[in-house]
Amino acid sequence: QVTEFPFPTTADLMKLCHAEGSCLSILLNPHRAGSGTRASATELLAMLPKIAAALEKSGMYAEYATAMLESLEKAAADPFLLVSHSEALCLYCEPRGIHCFSVRAEVEPGWHLEERFVVGPILAHLDYRQSFVMLALAGKHIRLLRCDGGRPTALPIPEGVPESVAEFMHEDRETA
Repeated sequence: QVTEFPFPTTADLMKLCHAEGSCLSILLNPHRAGSGTRASATELLAMLPKIAAALEKSGMYAEYATAMLESLEKAAADPFLLVSHSEALCLYCEPRGIHCFSVRAEVEPGWHLEERFVVGPILAHLDYRQSFVMLALAGKHIRLLRCDGGRPTALPIPEGVPESVAEFMHEDRETA
């Protein structure tokens, strides 16, 4: 059982940012009993068949996929996911284990299987009282984000700045 969904720290964020490979991020909204929303455990269990299919389609080793699904099933059995909670929940699962956090930030519920974890909710949580601008760099594209009061918003990339490696390489060839 997970038994605890602590608030994330900067060290937690750094650990998540260094993970590579099949990184599964699951975001769950707060749950209030009697509000008509489903318990987080129910939401998580409803996601598992699609997650299992995505893991299989990704070409991940079967034993790794099984380990990840078992971690998620154990998390879904945690009593904390059956009761009311006022914070959003972020579950980050990789073949070696699962990391679970509560965050004060708003989340778009759902799951993402990518080469990196979706850490936006943790960034918003860590600096929910501050404003800052962040340049998000990825192999395929860049994004400029402004975070005000824990809410990240995409900003337009300044004109003339390439937004992807392909765009940069195309411009580089034109000037050569």
